[in-house]
Amino acid sequence: MAKNYYVSGNRKDGYRAVSENAQRASFTGKTQAEVINQTRNTMRHNGGGELRIQGTNGHFRAADTVPPKKDPFPPRG
Repeated sequence: MAKNYYVSGNRKDGYRAVSENAQRASFTGKTQAEVINQTRNTMRHNGGGELRIQGTNGHFRAADTVPPKKDPFPPRG
């Protein structure tokens, strides 16, 4: 079953990935790239899902669909 994850945090406190409807972090790390890579690898093995990356201002700055979940609106080109 596909799960959605949210990556948030800052340089001072570190970054964390939280699964949808969870209170505790699934992954933590010093760098955002480290946490994103761990999360993507786990998502690929567990059926895919949506990965959303939150900026330091609180707004989502990026979103990515990790296969095998199908993207309902794939990018053109």
